[in-house]
Amino acid sequence: MKDNFKDFVNNQREDFEVYEIDKDQLWDKIDQNLHPHHYTGWWKMAAAIALIFVISGTLYISLRTPALPQEVIEAENYYSATMADQMRFIKSQKIELDPAILRDLDTLDQEYESLKNDLKDDIDNEEVISAMIETYRVKLEILEQILNEIQGNDTEEDDEVSI
Repeated sequence: MKDNFKDFVNNQREDFEVYEIDKDQLWDKIDQNLHPHHYTGWWKMAAAIALIFVISGTLYISLRTPALPQEVIEAENYYSATMADQMRFIKSQKIELDPAILRDLDTLDQEYESLKNDLKDDIDNEEVISAMIETYRVKLEILEQILNEIQGNDTEEDDEVSI
C-alpha cells in the first residue's frame, strides 16, 4: 500500500505543485520564530535618550564657560603668531639656547595659563587681562633679545669673513 501511494504521488507531482515556494520568505519566517525581536524599539529609544543627554551636556558646558574678551583673543593671536615666527627663525639657526632661558619661557607659558584660568572665574577683570598681555610682552622681549644676539653674531662672522 505504501508503494502504491508513493507511486501515485510521484506520478502526480506536477499536479501537487501548484504554488511556487519562496524559499527566502520561508526561511525569514523560520528565523523569526527562532529569534523573536521583542526589544527592537527599546534600544533605539535608549540611543535617542543618550544622544539627547550628550548634546544637552555639551551645550550646558559651552554656555556655562564664558568666552575670552576680544582684547585677549586679539593679543593672543598677535603674540602667538609673532613668537612662533621668532622661534622658527631661532631653531632654523641651529643655535642651542641656554637651558635657563628655556625654563624662563616655560615659566612664562605656565603663568599665562594660570592667568587664563583666573580670567575664567572673573571674565571682566582688567588686572588679569593686563597681566596676561604683560606676560606675552615679556616673552616677546626675551625672544627679541635672543634674535638680536643671533643677528649680532651673524654680522661679526660676516665682518671676519670679509677681512
